Amino acid sequence: MKKAVSLILALMLLLSLCACGAEGGSGTSQMSKEDMLSSAESVDMKDFTDAVDNNIVSAKQLYCGKVLEVTGVVGEIKEDHIALVYESTYSGKIIDVYLSTEELASLQLFQKIVVVGLTEDTVETVSTTVRGYDTEELHFPMKQAYLVEDTFEVDGTLRTQDASYLPEIVFNFQIGGESKLQNVYFSEEVDTSQIEWGTDMTIRGKFIYLPGIDFWDITEATIVE
Repeated sequence: MKKAVSLILALMLLLSLCACGAEGGSGTSQMSKEDMLSSAESVDMKDFTDAVDNNIVSAKQLYCGKVLEVTGVVGEIKEDHIALVYESTYSGKIIDVYLSTEELASLQLFQKIVVVGLTEDTVETVSTTVRGYDTEELHFPMKQAYLVEDTFEVDGTLRTQDASYLPEIVFNFQIGGESKLQNVYFSEEVDTSQIEWGTDMTIRGKFIYLPGIDFWDITEATIVE
């Protein structure tokens, strides 16, 4: 009888230890968006890509297992995450950012965004084919992440209305001293009939990158007073 009781007690202790192990199995508790933002290091995907190209060992030390606030472009949208890239997935340097269903549903392909999240300690090498050539992609998983910003403000000068896009109303917008003009699609709440060409203004909208021609569409734009 004593042996039976001892066996039962030992079994209960073992089950308790297993439960504790499962509860803390991930090794990392879920951080809130606010906690991440308060400690995150800001990085642009261009700098991230350059660092990986220059020295992968150093880049892993800089960016793996770290809380990062990253600005980049949505290169691909999957069911549970996005591929965050620098303007094009062809760079082969990708942060796989896992977001909520609501956040994923709100995004567009090639949209500029800011996310904050915790990168994993490991980097996955994926063999793929791009434009008929075999290549390898480096994937940096960010499984704890949040969407921070999906619209941006920019100063510039409204130049002309582009009639080639009719019946849509599209305006040419010059940012700073750049020679090339970006396309601006104002939101319905903006009365474009009252806008004079040559007006300097600040606008806020979604920035959608146009691969291959190195231009941006600024959509759902509003005028910042």
